[in-house]
Amino acid sequence: MIDKLIEDQTLTFADADLEATIRNYMEVTRNISSFDESLQTENTWRSYIEFLDLQDWERQRLIDDECAFAYLNNTGNVYSEGGSCYVKK
Repeated sequence: MIDKLIEDQTLTFADADLEATIRNYMEVTRNISSFDESLQTENTWRSYIEFLDLQDWERQRLIDDECAFAYLNNTGNVYSEGGSCYVKK
C-alpha cells in the first residue's frame, strides 16, 4: 500500500533517513514473505512424499484376497503366524 502511495506521489517523506528505513523494512518484509512461502511449499511437498511413502509401506502389509476370503468364510484352511494370514493348500 505504501508503494502505491509513493508511486502515485501521494506520500512523500520529509526525512530521507525515514524513507530509507521504511523502504528497507518493506524490502526485508517482502524477502521474508517470499522465503516463508518457499519454505512452506517445500514442507508441503516433503509431507506429501512422506504420506506417499507411508501409503506404500501400508500397502505392503495387506493380505491377499484369497487369504482374507478363506479367513472370513472360516474354511479351516487358514492359519496365522506372526500376525500374518496364511492359507494351507
